[in-house]
Amino acid sequence: MGKKFAFFVLLTVVIVCMASVAMTKSKAELSIDGAKGGQTYKLIATGLKIGGEVQEDVVYEFTMPELGDLLDYKLRTADGTTHLIADGASSALLVFELLDSNGDIVTTAGDVEIAFTTTFGSFAERRVTTQNGIANIMLFSESKYVPKAQIQATIVEAEDESLIGRKATLELFITVGMD
Repeated sequence: MGKKFAFFVLLTVVIVCMASVAMTKSKAELSIDGAKGGQTYKLIATGLKIGGEVQEDVVYEFTMPELGDLLDYKLRTADGTTHLIADGASSALLVFELLDSNGDIVTTAGDVEIAFTTTFGSFAERRVTTQNGIANIMLFSESKYVPKAQIQATIVEAEDESLIGRKATLELFITVGMD
C-alpha cells in the first residue's frame, strides 16, 4: 500500500493509489486517481511472472466513464406524498438528489445548479444550487384543478459538464380541497 505508480496519457497523470491481488493471484484490483471521464487510458503491466518466468506485457485499454453516466437523479416530495390540493394555498417541499449506484447521496459533485419546471403550480425560485448533493424547492399549488402535475428538475450548471442536461421527473396528482 505504500508505493504509488504513475502512468501518463496525453499529459494526464493517473496515479495508482492502491493495488491489491486476489488470494488466487489471478486478479488484481487498482484504485486510481486523476482519470478524466470520457478519456481512454492504456494500462500496461510489465514484469509479471508465472512459474518464475517473466511473461509478455499485459495491455488493458479502458475508457473512464463520465460522472453523469455513473449517477442517478431522483426527484421526490420530502414527506412522500403523491398529491397536492388545488386550493391556491397548499404546498409541497420537493427534494432533488444526486445518487451513486448504491443509492447513496453524492456529496462531492460540487456546486450543481438545478432548474425546475412544472405544469401546475409555481416555485419560489426557478433554480436552486445543490448542497451536499441535495436541492430543496417549494412548490405552491394553484386554485384551478388539473388531474396531475408533471415536475422536472434539470441540471443546468455543473463543474463536471457531463452532468449538464441530466433530468429527474416527478408526477403529483392534484386533488380538490374539501371545506
